[in-house]
Amino acid sequence: MPSDTAAVALDDVAATSALIEAIRVERERIRRDRFQGKDPRLAGPAGKTATVILARVFAADREGALVRAGGETVNPGEDRAEEALRTAIDALTVWNFEAFGRELATASRLARDPVRQQRASALRALGATLRGLLLTSPGERLGSERSALARLLPTLDHLDDGERDHYASESERLRRTWGNAATDAALWRRWALLRAQLTLRVGADDSALAWILRAWDREQPTPFSVEPALADVIAATRAVFARLAEPAGELADGIEPPRPRDAHLAVGAAIAAHDAVAEGRDPFAFVPYHPPSDGSGVEEGRAS
Repeated sequence: MPSDTAAVALDDVAATSALIEAIRVERERIRRDRFQGKDPRLAGPAGKTATVILARVFAADREGALVRAGGETVNPGEDRAEEALRTAIDALTVWNFEAFGRELATASRLARDPVRQQRASALRALGATLRGLLLTSPGERLGSERSALARLLPTLDHLDDGERDHYASESERLRRTWGNAATDAALWRRWALLRAQLTLRVGADDSALAWILRAWDREQPTPFSVEPALADVIAATRAVFARLAEPAGELADGIEPPRPRDAHLAVGAAIAAHDAVAEGRDPFAFVPYHPPSDGSGVEEGRAS
């Protein structure tokens, strides 16, 4: 949990929120002017100290320091912390752990609002839990990530109960889905395709092809419907591993090595059709937290 010395004083959080809104308005104005073909320029401070004032604000923004202005303390980087948190959450929903870690590190470095700091801590622990689920075969022993998240959540006193409960329930739902994959062939195939997706991101093409074949070969109650083009992809993928077993290490005549991403898309589509997976419904996808509506049909705010 973030230390008290790292957080903006509670009575200055409103000032920082007002600054974030003001920055949003000015950025929108700049974008609108550029869309209209203008070269926007904003008025800055005037007088002999103008350069010094700008230098201090820019330095504070780039170094993650607070700015004292008009009797209030504000964090000029808080809006970028918010954007980084949102991007991190989007990355987690598609299991892109590299982007998730990068954006979360940015958010943690820039955020001084205790709510954002604690949200980043919760997401970091949750991301570690989800990564453990993806890298551990269903049914095997999990690491300590899940218990670490369970211990952390009650300490995050600046997050509301609904948000903490959501992270706990999402962690449990995904763990249960992962556990069921040990005996549910359809869930195991979805999990194996995620493993292939992760290895593709790091350039481990042969490993990705191996996971694609494992997903394809997993026991199914009814046969797959295999179109000629898909049959060629499967044959070429198998040939890659047959080649590895041969001393010459060459593919058979007339067989081109498959493109791993194309194989992943083709096999993934065939598996989704076979298992009747609804479009956009991935049982392993993390569902972000959204605060309840205030009753007017407009959300009170978005957790990021």
